[in-house]
Amino acid sequence: MARRLIQHQERRFVLGQRFQCIENHVLRCLIRVYDQDEAEFSLLVRDGFQRRGLGTELLRRLVAIGRDERLHCISAVILPRNQGMLRICSKLGFQTDLVEADHLIHSELIL
Repeated sequence: MARRLIQHQERRFVLGQRFQCIENHVLRCLIRVYDQDEAEFSLLVRDGFQRRGLGTELLRRLVAIGRDERLHCISAVILPRNQGMLRICSKLGFQTDLVEADHLIHSELIL
């Protein structure tokens, strides 16, 4: 299921950002930090399509794009209750830290 949906054409908008929307069920975005070799990712999988491997595959592809672009790291800010995204990040080797002041989790992968 994941690979079949993901094989649709990728759409790119705005220099430094890569977006992909697949049949209105998932969205991925990699935003390069201006004038640095870092990027922040955003990933959304509609509730009915979660737990099918889409999020993992999309994040793997964003990591591959980051490596192709020779980025130093990719990161995201994640809500502590988003256990699915935290599991995906952990599975792919991201390091996570709780930001006490904001009650948010910062997840980062050094490429």
